[in-house]
Amino acid sequence: MIWLWAALLSTFAFGFGAFLLKVAAHRGYHSGPTLLGLYLPGVVLFAIPVFIESAWSIQSTVLLASLLIGAGSIVGNITFLKALMLGPGNLTIPLINTHLILIVVMSITLFGEILTGQMILGISLLLLATSLITYNPTKTQSLVSKWWFVYVVLTILFVFIRNGGLKVTQELSFNNYLILFYSYLGGVLFSVCQIWMHPSSIHACYPAIRLGLITGVFSFLGLYLYAYALETGPASIVAPIYTTYSLVAVMLCAIFYKEKLQMPQKIALGSLLIGLWLLA
Repeated sequence: MIWLWAALLSTFAFGFGAFLLKVAAHRGYHSGPTLLGLYLPGVVLFAIPVFIESAWSIQSTVLLASLLIGAGSIVGNITFLKALMLGPGNLTIPLINTHLILIVVMSITLFGEILTGQMILGISLLLLATSLITYNPTKTQSLVSKWWFVYVVLTILFVFIRNGGLKVTQELSFNNYLILFYSYLGGVLFSVCQIWMHPSSIHACYPAIRLGLITGVFSFLGLYLYAYALETGPASIVAPIYTTYSLVAVMLCAIFYKEKLQMPQKIALGSLLIGLWLLA
């Protein structure tokens, strides 16, 4: 049952990592140094399995896939941080996982996967949750700006490009550790350019980079444990466990930032988590 513990630990690692991004947004950290810290551990840690497997490649298809997935990751993280600055984390974080609907559609269209009754129910619950979450938001939620909606939608699209892209490269038998290495390397270079274009004192960047580093370590740990659980345990159990990481982040936001939900949003959150569980 080691796979079960790995799945549970991956949930806590992902959830804590998502919560740390809320901390960065709450403190007003610039995305450049935050993402630099986030991507640096990944470059080092993803290089290890690539080196062990001797999977290095500079084929044009590999580099193009890495560029697209890296762009999805970078832009998705930037818009995610923007959304967390403008709205409550207990709604923002679970909403991002609705990108699973797009992955389901892509899997059916490109790879011939069958849409089951469970998937239809899961999608229906996610659509219900989305409509309830947006119900009278300016009075029931602490939104700084209605741009929150725009950043949430953009984040969903770019996270889909990242995660959906990794599914495509997996189907094409690419080495996803190599894809992620190149993507994270691109993230480091982009973050450095951001810092260079928006110069501030080195001391002002340190807290954001430090928090980003911690987030990056937890994100990689969650990804590694999730991959191990999928390899050694049943995906039908591991994947639904993974989707509950948003619940961990929601609980942490409620504890540390006193974020409260009105009844429509509570129903929406419940529908969202059940829908994600059904789709996983």
